[in-house]
Amino acid sequence: MDLVLEAADRHLLTPYVYPAGWPEGEPCRQLLSLFVITNLGALALYLLFGTLSYYFIFDHELKKHPQFLENQVSREIAYAVRSLPWISVPTVALFFAEVRGYSKLYDNIEDSPYGWSGVFLSMLSFLFFTDMGIYWIHRGLHHKLFYKRFHKPHHLWKIATPFASHAFHPVDGFMQSLPYHIYPFLFPLHKVTYLGLYIFVNVWTISIHDGDYRVPRLLRHVINGSAHHTDHHLYFDYNYGQYFTLWDKIGGSYKSPTSFEGKGPHDYLRKLREKDAAAPNGIGASKKDPGASNGIRASKKDPGASNGIRASKKDPGASNGIGASKKDPGASNSIRASKKDPGASNGIRASKKDPGASNGIGASKKDPGASNGIGASKTD
Repeated sequence: MDLVLEAADRHLLTPYVYPAGWPEGEPCRQLLSLFVITNLGALALYLLFGTLSYYFIFDHELKKHPQFLENQVSREIAYAVRSLPWISVPTVALFFAEVRGYSKLYDNIEDSPYGWSGVFLSMLSFLFFTDMGIYWIHRGLHHKLFYKRFHKPHHLWKIATPFASHAFHPVDGFMQSLPYHIYPFLFPLHKVTYLGLYIFVNVWTISIHDGDYRVPRLLRHVINGSAHHTDHHLYFDYNYGQYFTLWDKIGGSYKSPTSFEGKGPHDYLRKLREKDAAAPNGIGASKKDPGASNGIRASKKDPGASNGIRASKKDPGASNGIGASKKDPGASNSIRASKKDPGASNGIRASKKDPGASNGIGASKKDPGASNGIGASKTD
């Protein structure tokens, strides 16, 4: 980070911001400068790459998923913007230690005993080291002592967008970034390489929340991509890793992504569309119950019911929930000749006023020629 601080001092802070008498190497000035640079840099990376990913990579069809929250995108951004300044406080302390020379960062390739090969090896070791560290920290944050307080806010986003990438509780966000900052205090690392890796890990964090599940087939069970991390958000106890699936496999928490098996969020939405298109009268399965026939599902209280209709508890023998009443158990479909008129057919009798009517329906007084009480109109 001292490369960024030096550039900021040379081109902006010394000539235009700070008083001429305030030395560049003064600790308070360095802390203040690092705080501003870290916050502006993190916010710029988040909004720039998050916006690009959201508009050019993220599948907006996922916003139709039942588990996509109302106003989710704005809520993700607001949460991240509130958290980033707090995350930066301990981060700046570590950057300050780097600037003061306590890390193993070096300026020139010649300073490495391994030359360029050492640079490439350090990049690989950085990825594997941080992947291991994040796995165990992330898994620890799922422990009941920490989850509800620190990590649960990030799991609010079941169907995440790229803007969920930095929407962490501040403690959660800093803890999962800690391996990045510890590495240069333990192992030699070129300063430019470190800066490039810092940008890379931020972009990668955005990418595993972008809903693009494409991974080369040979690497599907090696790279921990968006498909793996989506299942982590949905199913909670799987796929804690950051870049690779190695530690999930070692730790017994690996889960093959449902998206690779035709059961992911996109497949869920496709089945909803198919059911809506196939349903008669334009009535489709509801989002909450895609397995329902015509959008009608057996109730939870009575899952054995046909089309959600069950014989009532009071009359379990009824057909389609319609049974003979207790007062008239012999009735067919609960229709019986009434006590007042036992001769009626199906409980329907010619009325007293019109005993000649068929099935209780007679010619009206105004139109005695009408059949079944229905007569030709005056105009016809």
